[in-house]
Formats: sequence, C-alpha cells, structure tokens
Amino acid sequence: MTAPAGRRRWTRIAAAAAIGAAVALAGAWWAVGAAGGDGEWLEVTRGPLIVGVEVGGILRAVRSDLLGPPLITGTWNFTLASLLPEAPRSRRAPR
Repeated sequence: MTAPAGRRRWTRIAAAAAIGAAVALAGAWWAVGAAGGDGEWLEVTRGPLIVGVEVGGILRAVRSDLLGPPLITGTWNFTLASLLPEAPRSRRAPR
C-alpha cells in the first residue's frame, strides 16, 4: 500500500530540508577550516569604530571613455543652452 500524496510531499520536503541543513553545516565546517580555525583565541577590546582608512597609490580605470558634446562641423563652442530646447515657462505652485 502506498502513502497518501500529502504524506509523500511532506516526506520530500523534510528530505530536502535535511539535505540543505547538511550542506550548510558542511559549508560552515569548511569555512572555519579555510579561515585557519586552529583554535587560537583573540582578545577583543572596546574602541572607536574605524570607518575609513588612509591609503596611498595610483588609481587606474579598468575601462574609460572620452565623453564630450556631439561632433557638429563648424561648431566648437557648446553650452547646454544651445544643446537643449528652451522649456515652456511653468506657473508657480500654490502654497
């Protein structure tokens, strides 16, 4: 005799949860080993929270592009007023 469909469904869910828990525990055990979990304890002290760190060096972009106005023959001086059409005047909002 076979089990009802509802019981089979819950059995599958329980089996999936057990497998998920086993994988999570194995991952945690591996992470502790990978982090050098040699049983060494460290002393913790209370102090100010360090938000930034000063560093030195040179930054270089991985990708960069040269951005500029559109190339129009005979036009070399651009302003936003000449690039954008004038917007209609709006009325003042009531207070």
